[in-house]
Amino acid sequence: MAKDINTVKARSLLPVNKDAIRWVRVSRHRSVGFRKTAPGRGFWWARARIAGAVRYQRLDDFQDTGNSFALAVEAANEWFAFVFNSPINAAGRYSYTVKNACADYVSWIRGKKGADRKAREAEARLERLVYADPLASVPLAKLHVDHIVSWKTRLESLPARVSRDPDKDVTRERARSTINRDIVALRAALNRAFGRGLVQSDAAWRSELKPYKNVDGTREAYLTPAQRKRLLDNADKEIRPFLTLLTLLPLRPGAAAALTVADFDAKRRALTVPEEKGHRSRVIALPLATAAFIARCAKGKSAGDPLVGRSDGRAWDKDSWKIGVKKAVSAAKLDDGVSAYTLRHSTITDLVKKVDVLTVAELSGTSIQIIQKHYFKRGDEDARRALAHLNI
Repeated sequence: MAKDINTVKARSLLPVNKDAIRWVRVSRHRSVGFRKTAPGRGFWWARARIAGAVRYQRLDDFQDTGNSFALAVEAANEWFAFVFNSPINAAGRYSYTVKNACADYVSWIRGKKGADRKAREAEARLERLVYADPLASVPLAKLHVDHIVSWKTRLESLPARVSRDPDKDVTRERARSTINRDIVALRAALNRAFGRGLVQSDAAWRSELKPYKNVDGTREAYLTPAQRKRLLDNADKEIRPFLTLLTLLPLRPGAAAALTVADFDAKRRALTVPEEKGHRSRVIALPLATAAFIARCAKGKSAGDPLVGRSDGRAWDKDSWKIGVKKAVSAAKLDDGVSAYTLRHSTITDLVKKVDVLTVAELSGTSIQIIQKHYFKRGDEDARRALAHLNI
């Protein structure tokens, strides 16, 4: 009987045994194994000996072909790299902590092309909510559901800051929609550690870190084109270009503020919107009037300057544009609930009446599901006209 498992022929000679794994050593303290469950079928495993303890990890179920052994070794080596590079305490016991898992997750994101911003956002949230919490020092091997429940209780009791200005201590009760966003990075970090075999079970967090359902409020605020024009007419000269851009394109305020002159291609009449909210960068083809407006905004500026910045050359931020919008809303005698984001909602609401949902999703840098959930709402008259066509 063949003792090796590195060829299809050798594996075909193995007996079917759902409880036995045939192991082959690939290097010191590292082995790859094959468990045959049926003729031509089986599962690959990896085994590592660390500080006197043996750890196992089931690998992907590769189709049993000529290169499946090589694929198994490649997958095993990736797991070995995580296991052997993880911290081991002085007593020699495996002590990969929640904080280690979070730090590895951030490093993994940062290694992806174009994901720097996502990595920074995840790291900032983890530093605020996990690293300074007792949960951070808990070894993953000892992580229990009670640890997660206690952390989540502490999280829910934290007030949410209304302003990002450190000098403004204005807070509100933490909404469940905010909590959903807060737990994303931790859940992703723990799931990645589980997927890499750094913890044997995800039972500690599988249920407790599920997002709350039906907690995202519907975006109801909407300004008609006439109301938008009134808002612009009453806006200060400094913020008017910023708000105008938001009435012409379905951009998030933060994305509009981050645009630089270099993002505008005058020859192609195109605007490149960098990656945001986990969505890849996108290029928006501009109509003549919009391109002409942006060209006026870019005139006399350097490539790295904000496209629609403030009078002192700085980019707008959430705190500064909120003040300008509030003044314009008051002067225009509009509803107090109107914000910069209202302009994005208004433009998307108008677009869904003109073009298909996929095009709207691509233009606005979001998913079709989000468009359908929050924006795809035709008025009563639109519905009546549509139903009228069904009359026989």
